[in-house]
Amino acid sequence: MLAIAWATLRPMPGSGPPLPSCFLCAPRAVADALLNVVMFLPVGALLGTRLKVWQAIALGASISGAIEVAQLLIPGRDPTLSDVLFNTLGAALGVALARSARHSLAPTVWLGNALAVAWTVLALGTVALTGWLLEPLSPPPPYTVMWTPYLGGMEQYDGRILEAMIGDEPLRRGTADGPWVERLAGGAPIRVRMTVGPFPERLAPVLTFHDEDFEEAVLLGVRANDLVYRRQTRAHRWHLDAPELRASGILAGRRPGDTVRVATASTAAGQCFEVERDRRCGIGENAGGGWHLLYSGDTLRPVAGKAVNALWLGLLVLPIGYWGQRRTGVVLGLVVAWYTHVRAPQDSVLLPAGWVEAAGLALGIAGGMVLSELARRWLRARAEP
Repeated sequence: MLAIAWATLRPMPGSGPPLPSCFLCAPRAVADALLNVVMFLPVGALLGTRLKVWQAIALGASISGAIEVAQLLIPGRDPTLSDVLFNTLGAALGVALARSARHSLAPTVWLGNALAVAWTVLALGTVALTGWLLEPLSPPPPYTVMWTPYLGGMEQYDGRILEAMIGDEPLRRGTADGPWVERLAGGAPIRVRMTVGPFPERLAPVLTFHDEDFEEAVLLGVRANDLVYRRQTRAHRWHLDAPELRASGILAGRRPGDTVRVATASTAAGQCFEVERDRRCGIGENAGGGWHLLYSGDTLRPVAGKAVNALWLGLLVLPIGYWGQRRTGVVLGLVVAWYTHVRAPQDSVLLPAGWVEAAGLALGIAGGMVLSELARRWLRARAEP
């Protein structure tokens, strides 16, 4: 409950555009719904061990309703009935998990291996779905090209664009169409000559492209001394979140008023960023970045992001180690590792996972095996007279 209070009752800085009133149609609405379900799973599971089913679900719904009422008085919060609905659904699923725990905590060898294989299929499907959802999309032209715009929920960049180009073609502000649109969709370099502004705490767009519905298609921006690039993906169409690609600290050492040339380009090996002679490539998402579909993590530094990637993959395979017998769990874990490191990068925009993600997979399998042994000992101790 303390974790839920921290996540839901803190004031949020800034204010974005007003959210639409339709169900699950706001930006990242599906991501918020899934997070609301997951957040109340442990609440329902714990209540389900002490209360009747209907009492546990009703109490979970009441807690969620109280949070939404409290959010009416908290700056930056947007209480909705859909949050109560999905919190209650999470509590109900938690109650169901608690009621079925005795069958899944210590299954027979055959059932355990069957559950491990089924979870492996789910894990592989999750990685494949991550790659599919992160595929970039190119909305049809015309586009509205904006230089250092003020957009809701973001800061306005206090630098100035002197020149902008797609590849070698000059780019002007306003609504436009032309051959540069196809080049932009194909990943042609975006080149900007600009004066550096004060480093913004939140994302500040430098150059943006919006489609006919004024949905963001491409953005090049600055956060602190990082360059940020993001592009519309299938995840946006499904109202999920999506990661920002960042070159951390690439603007360090620049001062407000300095004139610099910056560029970014999409390649098969990831996104490339360049500031004068400082060039960084291979920036992108691997299988460990699936959590970005629920929360972009745009405020996390690279080291923290890598740690969360490892944690995500570790949790993804932990049930395999728990349910699978020793040899089965190791073999299935190797299958997931092969897919995340070798096969998925060949079939999607995902980059090969690194050693940090491999360590997360290994620790997840090992942790599942340790938890399985502890659970069996605990159950045997309870069964003894």
